[in-house]
Amino acid sequence: MLQDVALRGQVERLISRHSPQSAQAPAPASSPEREPDIAPPPLPKAARLDGPEDDTPEDVTAALNVWWRRHQGDGPFEDALLDRLIRHAHQDRDGFAALLRTGIADHLDWFSQAGHQPWNPLGVAAAVCGVACPSSGSAFDTMVEIRGRELVERIQRSVTPPFPLATATHDDGTIEAAELVARIAEYERLEIEPGPVDLAQALLRVVPEDDPDARAAAKALTSPVGRRLADRLRTGGRDTDPAAYPEPFATLLAGPEPTEGHSPVYTRSVFPCRPEDLPCDPDIQADWAWYIARSNGAGMDGRALERLAALPGPEGEAMHRALAEGLSDDRREHRAATVDALVIMVSRGELDSARLAAALGGLTAPVASRLSSGLRDASATVGARAVWPVLSGLLAQLLPSVARIHGLSDPLALATDLAARAGACGEIPGLTEVASRPPKSRLVKEARQLHGVLAGWRRAGSAVAPPAFSRGKTPPSLSAQLVRLPARPSYGKPNRSTGATACCPLSAPCRTGRTAGRSS
Repeated sequence: MLQDVALRGQVERLISRHSPQSAQAPAPASSPEREPDIAPPPLPKAARLDGPEDDTPEDVTAALNVWWRRHQGDGPFEDALLDRLIRHAHQDRDGFAALLRTGIADHLDWFSQAGHQPWNPLGVAAAVCGVACPSSGSAFDTMVEIRGRELVERIQRSVTPPFPLATATHDDGTIEAAELVARIAEYERLEIEPGPVDLAQALLRVVPEDDPDARAAAKALTSPVGRRLADRLRTGGRDTDPAAYPEPFATLLAGPEPTEGHSPVYTRSVFPCRPEDLPCDPDIQADWAWYIARSNGAGMDGRALERLAALPGPEGEAMHRALAEGLSDDRREHRAATVDALVIMVSRGELDSARLAAALGGLTAPVASRLSSGLRDASATVGARAVWPVLSGLLAQLLPSVARIHGLSDPLALATDLAARAGACGEIPGLTEVASRPPKSRLVKEARQLHGVLAGWRRAGSAVAPPAFSRGKTPPSLSAQLVRLPARPSYGKPNRSTGATACCPLSAPCRTGRTAGRSS
């Protein structure tokens, strides 16, 4: 038996040495067709957030109680509730305060004894009623609470604005350009200056639409605030200098690198910004999310990435880096949400295959099976052509350096499937070298499969699909030269074709002079 195993190894080495084209597989006549183009799923449109008609003070009081029981931490709900509170406080503060003292008496009593000032809708309602809190703000305030703090300070100075400027008009956090122009025009008419934080978030939320009427109306505004909005709509971009914005926006827009813990935003453990707070800057939010996840040793929040991917702003390097982290996360539900984010980016035309491949290759401890699973799921939705450039770019980084990551055979197996479906015929650096090794491991076998598929498409000029080899089998050109080596020895068993008993794994005469039909 030992002699037979040694003979098998000698034959394999001789064939590998003298058959440089053995990794290529010819395309058979009956080859499957290339996968048809798959249109990515349509993107859901952002829903408009219209306030209730004929909103009364009683309705706002009831909404405060609903918020207390069910919606604390719900950014869009709190955003709309702040708007309703300020509107009624501006119209009739005394009457509204009297109604609040009756409708939310228990909440106000709790508020007066709280250990810290909650600058949420309850804090604004307490300021309207003149109820003081014995403490100051928290370092863990969300963006709604940061805005609430500014509103409370203005209410305490009896400078209640008619409404907040930064209230979103759509559920993705954006503000319609025409709506913001109308709000600033009303501020100009009343000769009221907006709060710095409220104005900054409004300018960062407005989408510079191609609306000539909105641009013309903005150009007619006379205040410095109006001219700033007109510039934003005309240029389509925000101020490049983060210092043009108050805190916390100056720190957030500058990115995580300069932060040394001296900002009012406690970024090292809690990111105060929800995706809908900065809808035009998803890349900045992804940069912070990646930084905080790395700083805390936590995984990437795939559900947050899914929401970021759907925002209207451009998605650059930081978003692709966060996407790579999400695809390698050890929690299945977050990996699934990251795949949804990838699909959304493909639908929006924002996916940069080269960037994502580079980010995947730069992971410190990637698990190839996780990456393969996510890319396979994405290809089922958006098609192989959208995913193949990502995977081929990743393999181009790993194969030349013979990088050792756990389960590299899985990406190679997926690449074979994607290449066959996409009609890929390009070269992948390092693939030929791996495929030319003796087929003693699954890694080499999968590399040979992929090499054969790509070569088949090149010979066919990408006109027909390459052969779809089943997993674990040798490509046909190798099988012909290896004389159909079985997967494992079957000593003492009759040969199916000759009926003879084999003394070695070969089922045809070998070059040593022994025959497959001679028993030992």
